[in-house]
Amino acid sequence: MPDTLQEGAKHPRGGSLRAVFSNLGWMLGGRGVAAVLGLLYLAVVTRTLGIARFGEFTLVIGTAQTITGLVGFQTWQLIVRYGMEHLHQERMAALARLVKGCLALDVVAALVGGLLAVAAVAFFGPKFGWDESVRRYALLFCFVSLLAVRSTAVGVLRLYGRFNIAAVADTALPIARLIGALLAMAFAPRVESFILAWAVADLIAAAFFWTAAIDTMKDFRWREGSFSVSHLREENPGIVSLAGITNAGQSFTLVGKQGAVLLVGLFASPAAAGGFRVAHQMGQAMAKLGQLLSLSLFPELMRARTTSHDPEHFRGLLRRTVALASLAGALIFLLLLLLGKWLLTFISGPEFASAYPLLLLLGSAAIVDFVAVGFGPALIAADRAWVTFRIQLFAAVMLAGLLFLLISQLGPIGAAIAMLAASLLSAVLMGAAAARVLRRRDPPVEGADAVVIAGATVDVDRVDRIG
Repeated sequence: MPDTLQEGAKHPRGGSLRAVFSNLGWMLGGRGVAAVLGLLYLAVVTRTLGIARFGEFTLVIGTAQTITGLVGFQTWQLIVRYGMEHLHQERMAALARLVKGCLALDVVAALVGGLLAVAAVAFFGPKFGWDESVRRYALLFCFVSLLAVRSTAVGVLRLYGRFNIAAVADTALPIARLIGALLAMAFAPRVESFILAWAVADLIAAAFFWTAAIDTMKDFRWREGSFSVSHLREENPGIVSLAGITNAGQSFTLVGKQGAVLLVGLFASPAAAGGFRVAHQMGQAMAKLGQLLSLSLFPELMRARTTSHDPEHFRGLLRRTVALASLAGALIFLLLLLLGKWLLTFISGPEFASAYPLLLLLGSAAIVDFVAVGFGPALIAADRAWVTFRIQLFAAVMLAGLLFLLISQLGPIGAAIAMLAASLLSAVLMGAAAARVLRRRDPPVEGADAVVIAGATVDVDRVDRIG
């Protein structure tokens, strides 16, 4: 049987700004609800635990996030990158093999992460002042975070443009967390109870995404797409190196930012880590639109590179997106300046008002990342993955050095300054590299040239958040 789509199946459409906003609209529907619910359960946790115990809770979650970010492969990027061409050329058995390979990577990452989790809890537990009960729950949450893998499922949904289904699945996590937080507050207002609620919510969210992905994959030819490493490498040129590059680059970025919370806890106190975490989460929430824009844009960039014969189409789409992101970033900063302190005290209580300077610095860092949202993925799409990796590595090394230097001198404020400086450095370098790519006059891109296309560098689905 030929390796083709079933009769009547749709070919991928060309990328367009209208499609970007269509995707964004669906994601805002799911993430908009998630943002509101996230503020609600963040309020429940902070007001129930107080700043010191919330700091303890934050350090548990931060440890799990750091491990997950360190070992996790961005498999959704691989599926969208290579799967777009398989779908365009109607090679469904190859697409099935690609999904199997990505699942295998996720399993390997979970096994390695489990070993790291045991070592991390044993090492950090005494330094953070965790008692035996908190250590057990911390280890449980690390294991659940590693097992609740949904990156591959997310990749399948984005490959097929099922942003509407993903938007519905996105609401599962905040709903489960809010219900769990309310139950913990009512019956067992302890750190361990909230950790357990977060773990159950992760499992529920993963189940929703996989249910939707399995329904989307019902036409895959699983038996014909027997998995082997040789087939995988032959059908997806460069997949091994790209998996390593995107994993390392994303790991540097995520671990650097998540590690800042852990360093504040180590060098300052759990209470300081709690205030830092609330400010960081609220700053990220103010710029969350940038991550959604990234996730909405780059499947369309890939379609533009795969199906369009006009390279200017790709450049124009990127330019317009960056311009819109800059305007939105300015508006977000204004909101942060005017409403930030009020939101801190309204959501988390007067005890967290002292975190307002942290909110301004960390929110500004998030806005810089938002404005620069298109640069990294554009470089990967233009076959400049190594450039992206080198910039991410350099920025991560600078962030680590600044964190150790400034936290010892200035405490949590020093950590926030370090994160803002690293975001500015990364944005400038990525922007300069992307500008060189935009000035190039490449020949028209044929469908067979889709091997140079890659996905976005931000994966909010693989590494989870408190709020």
